Amino acid sequence: LVLGHEAGQGPLSGKLASLQCKSPDGRKFSIGSGLSEEQRRKPPVVGTVVTYRFSELTTDNLPRWPRLVGNRVDLNWVQCCTSYAPSKAPQPSLLD
Repeated sequence: LVLGHEAGQGPLSGKLASLQCKSPDGRKFSIGSGLSEEQRRKPPVVGTVVTYRFSELTTDNLPRWPRLVGNRVDLNWVQCCTSYAPSKAPQPSLLD
């Protein structure tokens, strides 16, 4: 869910730098990659459900390097929360 927008600086001045987002279980994080120039000029509005990909979860259980895939026009926030199954961060190994 898009909670807000972070304004860009430097080359992104006057455009979107990142989307402030929240997962259905309440984790807050930013998505700054995967945005097209058009999306940076006209970002998804607050309250839009978006799909994103990420490389892995951090030890704080947040998406590492999230990338925007697109808006979910087929799903609203209530449906998303109802069908949500949280990802789990990897547990430390005894060998680490």
